[in-house]
Amino acid sequence: MNLGGSTGSFPGSSRLVSERIAETAASCRATFGIYRYLDTQGTLSLYLEDDAQFKTKLWTAPQAPGTRVWTPISVSIGRRRIGFRAVFVSTHAGTTSTSDLSIDDFKFVECDVHEIGHCEGFTDPFNCSNGNCIHQDNVK
Repeated sequence: MNLGGSTGSFPGSSRLVSERIAETAASCRATFGIYRYLDTQGTLSLYLEDDAQFKTKLWTAPQAPGTRVWTPISVSIGRRRIGFRAVFVSTHAGTTSTSDLSIDDFKFVECDVHEIGHCEGFTDPFNCSNGNCIHQDNVK
């Protein structure tokens, strides 16, 4: 998704919607890169929209101009027992022709539901007492 500014003053919004995802494991997260340059008035948020069209905001980009570099982002999705779609929503003012906001390399990571007590495929796993597998980084 790439949103480029223009010299007009017409506000707008854009949505980028993923395919439907079924049940996910507790370790599930979304990773992606954002590029933001001279975009100080727009917003970018990531929502989960479940099969009943209920939306949950998971993440919002900070409202600051970028520095012409890609920033890696990782957002926890966690255990989901019903289907959902990931939805990026961007609002933009379009007040400068040099502003730019992009999303790339979106992935769902470690979302497969495993048999309880089996953590195959995890790097540095922790097996919770309920049998779920999570990363050691999430253990406090």
